[in-house]
Amino acid sequence: MKKKQLLGGAAILAALLLWKGASSNRLTIRCHTLRSAKITSPIRIAQIADLHESRYGDGQAELLRALRRMKPDLIVITGDIIEDDDSDPREETVITLDNPARPLFEALPMIAPCYMVLGNHECNIPRTDLLCREIEGFGIQVLHRAQSDEPDMTEELSIKGNRVYICGADDPYFDKPDLPHKNSLIERMAEDRDRYGKGIVGWRNRLSCEYADIASDERLTILLSHRPEEFALYRKLGFDAAFSGHAHGGQWRLPPFINGVYAPHQGFFPDHAGGVYEYDGFTHIVSRGLSKKRMVRIFNRPELWQVDFLPDC
Repeated sequence: MKKKQLLGGAAILAALLLWKGASSNRLTIRCHTLRSAKITSPIRIAQIADLHESRYGDGQAELLRALRRMKPDLIVITGDIIEDDDSDPREETVITLDNPARPLFEALPMIAPCYMVLGNHECNIPRTDLLCREIEGFGIQVLHRAQSDEPDMTEELSIKGNRVYICGADDPYFDKPDLPHKNSLIERMAEDRDRYGKGIVGWRNRLSCEYADIASDERLTILLSHRPEEFALYRKLGFDAAFSGHAHGGQWRLPPFINGVYAPHQGFFPDHAGGVYEYDGFTHIVSRGLSKKRMVRIFNRPELWQVDFLPDC
């Protein structure tokens, strides 16, 4: 009897330890190196995605400490930093003083130049124009269209003597017709499919026209787009690299067998849930994001990305 109790206690302890490790929200840093003949000196890019107003210490100290240690040349932010749940169109401020994202936005430009695209949550905020002005007021460049018929913004940068094009793609939700918000989970999922379906065709056409001539032998071209599922289009347009988020790593993982169980707009066992996807001449970095809210993450720790572009001599 005593032996059975010991074995039972050991099994429970092992299960608890396994669960603690599997559901850990401890921040991890993912690193990747790629080479390009279009640059003559190294470029380091840090990626932030899908914070969803989660907290990493007082004033986001943990995130900022990790980013400072990276010493990036550029910081890219690929959407869903802000939540849309409590946004009130009557408010004069979107990023309030107590918003967890505020200290991050305030500090990032002091680390490196920052460029951001909006995710579906930012596009759901009634005052997207006000949100963009507030973010840019912190010193972060938002690659966003003020109207749906305006082109996305593209910035030509000089980084350590290298020519770099940073291009943005607004979320397809920005092209959606206004639809009433639903309350139940099933109704909200149906609404989400409707919005995405009505917006995605025009979004693809506009992106294809805007970046039809983006491919270049002389400059490094990088796309920031919240949506990873449209990777085939990014590759077809001729970008050297793209940074995305949105999939949250498929939420539950079982490495190395299952790289995500479910991701929005990809469904079950998504192809692009998180990681590095390399094709001939095109690299897609998909962040598993930083959100610690809502559903538990299993074997799917929150992450920052550090990507080093090196000269291909």
